[in-house]
Amino acid sequence: MLKPYMLFFMVLTYTMSVCFIHTIAHSRVTTSLSVPRFASIKTTKARMRVGPGTKYRTSYIYCCQHLPVQIIAEFDSWRKIKDIHNNQGWMHQSLLSEAKYVTINDNKILYKKSLEKNLSKSQLFIFKSPDENSRPVLKIDLGTIAKNIKCRDNWCKVKINKYIGWVRKINIWGTSGIS
Repeated sequence: MLKPYMLFFMVLTYTMSVCFIHTIAHSRVTTSLSVPRFASIKTTKARMRVGPGTKYRTSYIYCCQHLPVQIIAEFDSWRKIKDIHNNQGWMHQSLLSEAKYVTINDNKILYKKSLEKNLSKSQLFIFKSPDENSRPVLKIDLGTIAKNIKCRDNWCKVKINKYIGWVRKINIWGTSGIS
């Protein structure tokens, strides 16, 4: 037969365990960093999931290190991200880096029309200075990933392999433009 004090401790233990499980399930450990913000994929293979945990199915597998992504939400050690094509899902924080990379995604605003004859529709020049009158340093294809060094006005300084130059902000994805 159950004694009253035993029943009390059983109810107390059950209540405490339910409260503990509820606290863990609803904890939202986040960083103090602003959201949204840009980051990049740290590894050569990273899974995007439909929810914040390994029990959720994989929606995409990224095989491109340094690919820029935008963090749009945080839950525990998981980050909800968006890529350049607006695909959204969850990725573990260990797969992401705060290193700033950008994707060259357009070739708009080429004021110096004489340069156009040297480019295909899927190429862009990186310039020595933040000015189209400076000499082109490199001709690159759209989709190229570059290290973002800094941004100033309408231009960002980027590094691609050993080349450093400037590209118009309107032609890249992966930066808010803050220096």
